[in-house]
Amino acid sequence: MYGTEFGLGKPVAVQKRSTNKFDWKLIVNPGAEGEGSMNFEICLLPHVMISLVSDREFMETVA
Repeated sequence: MYGTEFGLGKPVAVQKRSTNKFDWKLIVNPGAEGEGSMNFEICLLPHVMISLVSDREFMETVA
């Protein structure tokens, strides 16, 4: 996924199309850093996302 170069620089993330997404769906892809790194994409309703961003302990854990 990250080895292809189209002249725009090294890819930083892989994103899926917007089809088949629903609340609380979690998508995991290999990370750009290699060596077992992972990128997570989670679909949340806006009020859930606001609650997570407001939770200091959660933000310290994921940052």
